[in-house]
Amino acid sequence: VGYALLCGQAALLLGNLLLLHGLQGNDTEPSELSAWAYSDPRAPLVLCTYLPDEFVECEEPVDHGGNATAQQELGHGCVKFGGQAHGEVDHTRVQCRALDGIECAEPRSFLRGSRPCVK
Repeated sequence: VGYALLCGQAALLLGNLLLLHGLQGNDTEPSELSAWAYSDPRAPLVLCTYLPDEFVECEEPVDHGGNATAQQELGHGCVKFGGQAHGEVDHTRVQCRALDGIECAEPRSFLRGSRPCVK
Protein backbone atom coordinates (compact mmCIF):
# COMPACT_ATOMS: atom_id res chain seq x y z
CA VAL A 1 0.00 0.00 0.00
CA GLY A 2 2.82 2.42 0.87
CA TYR A 3 4.53 1.79 -2.46
CA ALA A 4 1.31 2.57 -4.38
CA LEU A 5 0.87 5.88 -2.51
CA LEU A 6 4.46 6.87 -3.20
CA CYS A 7 4.07 6.12 -6.92
CA GLY A 8 0.81 8.11 -7.00
CA GLN A 9 2.46 11.14 -5.39
CA ALA A 10 5.36 10.95 -7.84
CA ALA A 11 2.92 10.81 -10.78
CA LEU A 12 1.02 13.86 -9.45
CA LEU A 13 4.26 15.79 -8.99
CA LEU A 14 5.40 14.93 -12.51
CA GLY A 15 2.01 15.96 -13.93
CA ASN A 16 2.11 19.32 -12.12
CA LEU A 17 5.64 20.02 -13.33
CA LEU A 18 4.67 19.30 -16.94
CA LEU A 19 1.55 21.46 -16.64
CA LEU A 20 3.48 24.40 -15.15
CA HIS A 21 6.21 24.10 -17.76
CA GLY A 22 3.62 24.29 -20.55
CA LEU A 23 1.95 27.38 -19.05
CA GLN A 24 5.10 29.48 -18.73
CA GLY A 25 5.00 30.74 -22.32
CA ASN A 26 1.22 31.25 -22.44
CA ASP A 27 0.90 34.56 -20.61
CA THR A 28 -0.58 37.46 -22.57
CA GLU A 29 1.35 40.19 -20.75
CA PRO A 30 5.04 40.83 -21.43
CA SER A 31 7.24 39.35 -18.73
CA GLU A 32 9.62 42.33 -18.70
CA LEU A 33 7.93 45.70 -18.39
CA SER A 34 9.99 48.55 -19.81
CA ALA A 35 8.36 51.06 -17.46
CA TRP A 36 6.73 50.72 -14.07
CA ALA A 37 3.20 52.10 -14.26
CA TYR A 38 1.69 53.50 -11.09
CA SER A 39 -1.76 51.99 -11.19
CA ASP A 40 -2.05 50.37 -7.77
CA PRO A 41 -1.54 52.53 -4.67
CA ARG A 42 -0.75 49.35 -2.69
CA ALA A 43 2.10 48.50 -5.07
CA PRO A 44 5.58 48.11 -3.54
CA LEU A 45 7.02 50.91 -5.71
CA VAL A 46 6.65 54.57 -4.82
CA LEU A 47 6.27 57.34 -7.36
CA CYS A 48 9.65 58.72 -8.41
CA THR A 49 8.47 62.18 -7.33
CA TYR A 50 8.32 60.93 -3.71
CA LEU A 51 11.95 59.78 -3.60
CA PRO A 52 14.22 61.52 -1.06
CA ASP A 53 16.83 63.95 -2.39
CA GLU A 54 19.60 61.33 -1.96
CA PHE A 55 18.09 59.25 -4.79
CA VAL A 56 17.38 62.14 -7.19
CA GLU A 57 19.60 64.23 -9.46
CA CYS A 58 18.36 67.75 -10.29
CA GLU A 59 19.47 70.26 -12.91
CA GLU A 60 20.26 73.90 -12.22
CA PRO A 61 17.39 76.38 -12.65
CA VAL A 62 16.78 77.36 -16.29
CA ASP A 63 18.00 80.91 -17.07
CA HIS A 64 15.45 82.70 -19.25
CA GLY A 65 17.59 85.86 -19.35
CA GLY A 66 14.77 88.27 -18.51
CA ASN A 67 12.26 86.67 -20.90
CA ALA A 68 9.07 86.25 -18.84
CA THR A 69 7.19 84.83 -21.84
CA ALA A 70 9.69 81.96 -22.13
CA GLN A 71 9.24 81.23 -18.42
CA GLN A 72 5.46 81.14 -18.81
CA GLU A 73 5.67 78.83 -21.83
CA LEU A 74 8.06 76.40 -20.13
CA GLY A 75 6.30 76.63 -16.77
CA HIS A 76 9.48 76.96 -14.72
CA GLY A 77 12.84 78.72 -14.71
CA CYS A 78 14.28 82.06 -13.63
CA VAL A 79 13.63 85.41 -15.30
CA LYS A 80 16.13 87.12 -13.00
CA PHE A 81 18.77 85.88 -10.58
CA GLY A 82 19.74 87.18 -7.16
CA GLY A 83 18.39 89.88 -4.89
CA GLN A 84 19.37 91.82 -1.77
CA ALA A 85 16.88 90.22 0.63
CA HIS A 86 15.34 86.75 0.83
CA GLY A 87 11.97 88.10 -0.31
CA GLU A 88 13.51 89.59 -3.46
CA VAL A 89 14.91 86.26 -4.70
CA ASP A 90 12.69 84.41 -7.17
CA HIS A 91 12.15 80.67 -6.69
CA THR A 92 11.42 78.03 -9.32
CA ARG A 93 10.90 74.33 -9.79
CA VAL A 94 13.75 72.40 -11.42
CA GLN A 95 13.89 69.32 -13.64
CA CYS A 96 14.92 66.22 -11.67
CA ARG A 97 15.28 62.52 -12.43
CA ALA A 98 15.62 59.35 -10.38
CA LEU A 99 19.18 58.01 -10.25
CA ASP A 100 20.02 54.95 -12.34
CA GLY A 101 19.50 51.74 -10.41
CA ILE A 102 16.68 53.18 -8.29
CA GLU A 103 13.37 51.45 -8.95
CA CYS A 104 10.35 53.71 -8.77
CA ALA A 105 7.06 54.21 -10.57
CA GLU A 106 7.07 56.46 -13.65
CA PRO A 107 7.69 59.17 -14.60
CA ARG A 108 11.43 59.03 -13.86
CA SER A 109 11.88 62.69 -14.87
CA PHE A 110 9.81 65.36 -13.10
CA LEU A 111 9.73 68.92 -11.74
CA ARG A 112 10.55 69.34 -8.07
CA GLY A 113 10.90 71.86 -5.33
CA SER A 114 11.25 75.56 -5.00
CA ARG A 115 14.88 76.38 -5.72
CA PRO A 116 16.17 79.94 -5.32
CA CYS A 117 17.23 81.74 -8.49
CA VAL A 118 20.84 82.43 -7.46
CA LYS A 119 24.09 81.77 -9.30
